[in-house]
Amino acid sequence: MPLGNKERILVNIEEDLELITLANNYNGDVGEVDRQFKEPPVGDYEHRSIYINDIREVRTQLLQDLFKVIFHVGMVLYVNDVDIATLAASEILSTTINLFIGDVKTALLDDPTRNDEARNTLITSIMVDTETVNPPQAAIILMSEIEYYSVN
Repeated sequence: MPLGNKERILVNIEEDLELITLANNYNGDVGEVDRQFKEPPVGDYEHRSIYINDIREVRTQLLQDLFKVIFHVGMVLYVNDVDIATLAASEILSTTINLFIGDVKTALLDDPTRNDEARNTLITSIMVDTETVNPPQAAIILMSEIEYYSVN
């Protein structure tokens, strides 16, 4: 049973999401992955972007010095005008959104152990908003749970 470290898990998530590029056989490029913001700086919606937010931890004491941690991580994904402008004639916004979500899911679940820091990674919910954001064209909230063990 590997012992995990919250910071290393977050760095691993960020690094995995930065690999989302056409060159790596994904459906598009992600222009920005960041852990500091919940949205791009004002007016900067020029590319797909992902913002990683550590939401909360649920800790269960298993032994005196061993805890099982369920670490909730939320990601805010943005699809924007550039993505829409490059759509093929047969594609619609929902196709672009679904391809982007699929890319993020693939990147996250390719190594659910987060480089041996975690026992598992699960995607628990995905919410899409295309009505209240302009720009970007869509905001997506993807929630995940990472289970790991810790001694403190």
